[in-house]
Amino acid sequence: SELSQQGQHFESLVKLAEQGTQHSLADALMGAQSAWGLGLVDKARELWDEALSHKEFQDIERSRAMLGRAILELQEGQFET
Repeated sequence: SELSQQGQHFESLVKLAEQGTQHSLADALMGAQSAWGLGLVDKARELWDEALSHKEFQDIERSRAMLGRAILELQEGQFET
């Protein structure tokens, strides 16, 4: 979302929460980045997993999202197999 891109991570997550539990691919990715930016690691992981579950999410963009999630795991020392 524009809010996330402008660094308004909290506002972005509030807007995302108001949308319910199912999000578009773009909203899930932006939400994951906002959550990570605020140090909300569990929420970031949840949103990245949601984004990665979208069937149309493929190729280089999927690889970038997986890399971002892997960096989060590395920084937090919480590796998933």
